[in-house]
Parts: sequence; structure tokens; C-alpha cells
Amino acid sequence: MSTPLATFEFFLYGNRTNRFRKDGTSVVCMKIYLAGKEKWYKTGIYLHPSQWDKRRKEVRNHPLVGRHNNYLADMMKTAKDCQLYLKQKGIPITLDRLAEFEKDDRNISFTEFFQQQLDIVKSTLAKGTHKSHKTIFKRLCEYRNCVYFQDLDYNFVQQYDKYLRDCGYSVNGAAKHHRVLKRYINQAIYCGLLEEGKNPYQRFRIKEEDSRVIFLLPEEIQQLEQLTFTKEEDTLEICRDFFLYLVYTGSRYETGSRIRVGDVIETENGIVISKDSVKTMKQNDLSLRYLFREKGEKYSKPEKILLKAIERHEALFGAFSRLKDLPLFMGYTNQFVNRQLKVLASRIECRDVIKEKLSTHCGRHTCATILADKVDNLAIVQELLQHSNISTTRKYLHLSRKYLRKALKNVNWED
Repeated sequence: MSTPLATFEFFLYGNRTNRFRKDGTSVVCMKIYLAGKEKWYKTGIYLHPSQWDKRRKEVRNHPLVGRHNNYLADMMKTAKDCQLYLKQKGIPITLDRLAEFEKDDRNISFTEFFQQQLDIVKSTLAKGTHKSHKTIFKRLCEYRNCVYFQDLDYNFVQQYDKYLRDCGYSVNGAAKHHRVLKRYINQAIYCGLLEEGKNPYQRFRIKEEDSRVIFLLPEEIQQLEQLTFTKEEDTLEICRDFFLYLVYTGSRYETGSRIRVGDVIETENGIVISKDSVKTMKQNDLSLRYLFREKGEKYSKPEKILLKAIERHEALFGAFSRLKDLPLFMGYTNQFVNRQLKVLASRIECRDVIKEKLSTHCGRHTCATILADKVDNLAIVQELLQHSNISTTRKYLHLSRKYLRKALKNVNWED
């Protein structure tokens, strides 16, 4: 008795299930039918119904019609070759064995590879970094829902750069997308899916601009400290206190905004914040006693801010045990806090650039700049900011007039 053979055909998933994505497209699938049973496999090609020829089982009216149809033809050939191999070897043909064709890396698109790598590297990347990579992947899919390895040339990267700029990305915003895309292209080369000489970034130069964020001068910080608020402006006051905490500790928004009562530990050496950095996942047992501590004061400035926040927290939520674990600074979003900072800047005498661009990240830059003014060892600043590379720390430093005078004063002009 002859072994029954499977049949293969392509179809548009949405046409059979009436399920489409928000943009009206659906994935093209391959159906393998054998002995009354069938399995479906996604091809990674997404089309509108008008772009699929039901009778011919092929793509039509699509900008990449040739490439898509060639890809489908290659996929069909690989599946049939797999069946022929099983038959010649006398191996029983089953749906599970035929499914092995899908594991042939030669048929994987760059889009599929990118998505697989996102799952693989998830445990090795910081949560925020992984989320950023997923956002960049999504943007790439919006530009072209399926990118094949043969698409990855200089012209593709150049057109993608134009697309990013048309979407409103700044030069540095587009550069971030390119760096991530380049990373996964390099990974594909390591995996043998792309020849090293075909890396488009060997020719395409990623453009970047100096993106140094502004920092506050001591007199501007003092004015923020001295601001007073009405009872109706408690949200604005919380945002002010939170920003000053970032100034005094150099913390990132992601870490500072998640501090809870249980993270604040009082010791004989002062208050310690026991909190893993959200970005680096490093343990950060930060002692605040010696940060911005004024002579004769029991507590440093960041300690005072935390004690004030705890007192406010207890007054608001002390009677509600299930709310006690809320963040001390209320967990406001970065965008919301930045809008409040613009309001605060309008109430003090400061430079125009501060009124226009004050943000939570300016607090981190301000801390680095002030600390560099007061210590001679840049490694101390690096440790506080939790940078793995000291070159990253240097980007955070800004030459204030005071810092410049100090540096010039120590120069020995006679050598």
C-alpha cells in the first residue's frame, strides 16, 4: 500500500476566519493536509484581502509582489522537498515530520529572526531596554511588515532613515532605531543567516547630534527649594520634591518614581535606599547621609525630602493598608512630571532654556555636574550614576563657569 502524500496550499487567514488586524491586513498561511488532518503555518506576510488572489493562491497588487511570491514559492518547494526526502528514506510521512520544513533557517525572514531574538534576549536585557527594542521592532514592521534578508541593503536602510524622519523622529531618535537594527543584523551574521559583507551598516553612517541635556545652576536649584504652594497645589509640590530628589541623588526617573516606604531604611549611618535600578537591575544600597548635607544639619537634603514624603504618605494612606505600598512620589508618569516642571520653571528666575526644556533627566545631569565640581575623581560620579563605562559618565558632565575656573586654576603653565 502506497504511503499517502500531503497536499500544500496557501490561503489568507482572514478570509477563512474573518479575523483581521487593526490595519485591515491578515497573515498568509500555508495549509498542510494529510489523511483527513491539517496544520496551518504562518508565512510572516501580511496582506489586505484585495492583495491576495484566491484562485491563483498568490500575491497581487502589492509593492513587493515579486519578492513575496518568490518567498512563497521557495517555502512551497522546501515543504515538498521535505516530503520527498521522507518518502525516499522510507520514513512515515506525518504532519509533525512535515512541520520540520518550517524550522529550516534558510526560509526565515529577518522580521521573524528579529522577533525570535527579542524573546531570546529578554532575560539578559533590562526591562526598559527590552521594551525599547520591542517598540523599535514594531516601528520596523509598520514600515514593512516582512523584511527578508535580501532586502537588507544600503538603499533599504537609507529609505528607512527617511521614513523615521518623516515620522517626526529627531536625528538622535532615528539613530537609536538604527543602532538597535544594526545590533540584530550583526546577530543574524553571527548566526550565519547573512553574509558579513552584506551588512548595510558597513556603508551607511548613523548620524547623531550632540544631545547634552541642560543642567540647573545652584541659584536655580535654590529658587526651586524656596517655592511655596497652596493646598490645592499639592501635586505640583510633590513633583517639585521628586525632581529635587533626583537632583540630590542622581537617580533615574524609573528608579526614583518607584521608591516605596519599605525601600527606605534608617540606619546609624543615615537613611539608605535599598532598591534595584530599573534600567541596570543592579542592587543600589544608596546611603543618603553625605549627599548635599549642610553643616550643622542632622539630615541631608535628600533625606529630608524622603522623610517629608513618608509623612505625607502616612497622612494620606495610613488608614488604608492596601494603599500603603503606593510609591512615595505617587508614581506619576514621566510625561506628567515634565509638564509640571515647566510650570515650576515659569515661577522662578532662570534661563530661557530651563523654561523650555526642564525635565526629570535634567536632575541627573545636574547632580553629575555639581558632584564633578566638588570631587576630583570621576569614578565617584560613575559609581553614583551606576554607569558601567566611564565614557558614559563624561557625557553627563557640563562645564559650568565654576568648574572651568577650577580646572584652569590647577593647570601648571610652567611645565
